[in-house]
Amino acid sequence: MKHTVWVVKVLCVLAVRANGDEGKEECSQSKSPNNDFGDDMEENMNVELLQKDVSLQKLSGKMAEMKCEEMKKQPFPKCKQPKYTGSFQVTSVNYDYANVSEWDQAKGDWKTLVQLDASLTVAGTGKKFRNINSCAINPRDNSLYCSMQMADGSFLTRIGVDPPTVGFLAKLRQWRWAATFDEEDNYYVYGEEEHELGTLNVVSGVSKLGAVASYTCDAVQKNKFDDYNGTEKVKVDGKLEQKIYLGADLAYVKKDNEKYLAALAGTDMKLLKISTKPFELIALTTVGLPQYDMPMHPYKRVWGTAWSHQAWQKTSDNVYFSGDDGAGVYALSLTNNLDLTTGKAKFVPFGEATKTDWNDGFSCGTDPQLDPKSDCREGKMYRSSTKNRKGNNPTSEIMLLDENTGEKKGGWKVEAEGLTAINACAMNPIDDMVYCILRFKEAANGFKNVIARLDSEGTIGYVARIEGDMAFSGVFDDEGNYYFYEVEFGLHQLKNINKILPASKSPKKAIWREQRTSLQDLRNDGFKWKVGADFAILNHDKKVYLASIMPYSEKEENGPQLGRVEPQRVSLVEITGGKVDSEVIYLMEEGQVLPKPVDSAEIREAGINHKEITYGTAWKSISGDILFADDSGQGVYKLLKESVTITAGKGTVKFEKTKMKNHITEWNDGFVCDPQANKRIEKVK
Repeated sequence: MKHTVWVVKVLCVLAVRANGDEGKEECSQSKSPNNDFGDDMEENMNVELLQKDVSLQKLSGKMAEMKCEEMKKQPFPKCKQPKYTGSFQVTSVNYDYANVSEWDQAKGDWKTLVQLDASLTVAGTGKKFRNINSCAINPRDNSLYCSMQMADGSFLTRIGVDPPTVGFLAKLRQWRWAATFDEEDNYYVYGEEEHELGTLNVVSGVSKLGAVASYTCDAVQKNKFDDYNGTEKVKVDGKLEQKIYLGADLAYVKKDNEKYLAALAGTDMKLLKISTKPFELIALTTVGLPQYDMPMHPYKRVWGTAWSHQAWQKTSDNVYFSGDDGAGVYALSLTNNLDLTTGKAKFVPFGEATKTDWNDGFSCGTDPQLDPKSDCREGKMYRSSTKNRKGNNPTSEIMLLDENTGEKKGGWKVEAEGLTAINACAMNPIDDMVYCILRFKEAANGFKNVIARLDSEGTIGYVARIEGDMAFSGVFDDEGNYYFYEVEFGLHQLKNINKILPASKSPKKAIWREQRTSLQDLRNDGFKWKVGADFAILNHDKKVYLASIMPYSEKEENGPQLGRVEPQRVSLVEITGGKVDSEVIYLMEEGQVLPKPVDSAEIREAGINHKEITYGTAWKSISGDILFADDSGQGVYKLLKESVTITAGKGTVKFEKTKMKNHITEWNDGFVCDPQANKRIEKVK
């Protein structure tokens, strides 16, 4: 009985605590008039439950204090490592989780580093996060900061990835989607207000803000950046506006001692000048971005991932954007290809990237561009060579030759996956870089020609894909115009190749559209079969020519394309001032010094047609001598410039054989570093 009464009394006490006066009435009705034990038990239970309540309140207070204790910083991994290149994005998926991924430039996709489950915020807030965006790494503390959308609003957070943690710092306006840091601890965050228009906030001193586990804490609630009146007023076409049109992500850049936030919207570029207040919005037109329609045309392409490395690397000169629809990564060289006077920005395709949704880009460390070194030294003579070009295992190299003897005295291998040949190599006098056309075999797309910068350490920086078939005959004039020949479209001219920056480490880019550089508009045949297998620059009577020796055969009948005749001929195409003349001048050899076709087992093994002679290597030495070497290795022949005569579109020329040694090589090209060329024109950095 006593136990029954005790239970009843306990229930009564709980009823009182839960229901107030109604509970008291229930308990009075359940009391026994002669139950002293029950009365004592009621009093004791009240005391005990009060003690329990105090304990629970203390525990709850302690837990609240813990939620509001400042969390330890957790810098983003690897950012402090020397020469580390980090290009990242955060992608939120179905309100369930967010992936932090790193861009793999070689493979053209995003590799997940860590998955942040939406329940990561439950312990501190009792609620899951909805999504993460507006991410950037602060160069002051190398920590990752993002906007986080919760059911109760949007907040600035500091996120750790190893292990995953979330700390809240400040209140933001709803649905922020673009952000970046400058070098001075300022976080710039932008997001939607109405269709295509948004507002910008600046949160200063972010590295000094304490992060806590719950956004209900005073430390967060006092940092309010959610008031519309607190958004930045921006000068747009001379007027101050709060709602502005930027883009889906921001990157911090510097140019001409001014600071900007860069964004892309479709094919429009936006630069927000932040060096002085009020900020000023500058709109630019672009060249080089993909023009094809979006899947949901007429909506503009969304560039939700943007980044730069200028806050970490003073020498960095590029800004990068990746399209949400998988359009790829495009880059802009701020020094070479951003002209604020004309309002134009010229982008180059930099790499592939897979399709993503609701994402944001950020970076740390060094720029991902490749920087081949200049191998331009006075007196250096080079010859490129590919062996077993038509076999299963072709090998390519750049040979350094003794300029007096022709003997090989160094060089390097040119190696890349799928590479079948190199040719049309030449030294650009504008940037002192070696350029070659690399030929790749890809099962899905056939053969591809890609122009690349090379150096003696084996670095290959891919510049542009070009149209056509097998390429050879490459040379630069003193103005930096690149001339090359390939067998489908003929002669090509490519200007300002030194400004196609930055170079990429991967040639496999479906996003690369082929450069249209052929001269078929100048003449219908595009000079096909009107020039030889390598070019040298000939200066004659204040005019500049591409000089090459035509292939030669002793057969009496004309060949199907070459129209071979006796004697041997030099082809001249005038290129004075970079303007290509449509006529071809042929100089007939006098004296018959040039060699005739020869046959040998070694020549046949090299894949050379023993019934024909081709001059695949041409040099113009620093002393001004023009030299040609035949593929069959019979010698090196000097064009006697003083013997050149041109009358009424034709002329004659003489050669002499030098003492330099030649080598049998089927697929080759020659070039020389000419430092004098740099003194004749202004050098572009």
